Amino acid sequence: HLPTLKLTWNKRFFHNMLSWLKITVVQRSSVRMAVGSRLISSVATAGDDKDKMSFIDKAKAYGANALLGLYTHRGDRFDTCLKSMKVDKIGDGIVTCSLPVDRHLQNAYTTLHGGAICTIVDVVGTLALLSIDASRPGVSVDLNVNFISAAKAGEDVVIEGIVLKSGRRLGFSQVEI
Repeated sequence: HLPTLKLTWNKRFFHNMLSWLKITVVQRSSVRMAVGSRLISSVATAGDDKDKMSFIDKAKAYGANALLGLYTHRGDRFDTCLKSMKVDKIGDGIVTCSLPVDRHLQNAYTTLHGGAICTIVDVVGTLALLSIDASRPGVSVDLNVNFISAAKAGEDVVIEGIVLKSGRRLGFSQVEI
């Protein structure tokens, strides 16, 4: 964990701090400096490669087919909970994934947690949109989930995401688990 820094806004201090970050980043995999809730700078080591990219960055850099196989996550973000998800097929607005209902995805009833389901819907919907245009991932503005039946511990669920419409400003997808 990085120490918390309290900063006062000073242009010279900010410039010196960025220089310090560039020097010390060799010892850390990633360094971020924020003022309030806004990200000011993100500096990564020279050792970063496509295996440490987010799935969105990987799609932008290498195309949607680079997402085939185990789900790509950075390891320091919320979507790490989907580390065992496998992207089986992606292309032309359709993505198919599989995911075992592991312990870290279960609720108190040992079934797939509703929050995990919402995360799956969000991520797989984005994957489907990336299969049409890898440079336009977007962000979710509305998420509607209907829970029909529970997936039990140890089961493998199959997830299919389909792009219903991809416009200039909004994309619509449907995900079934």
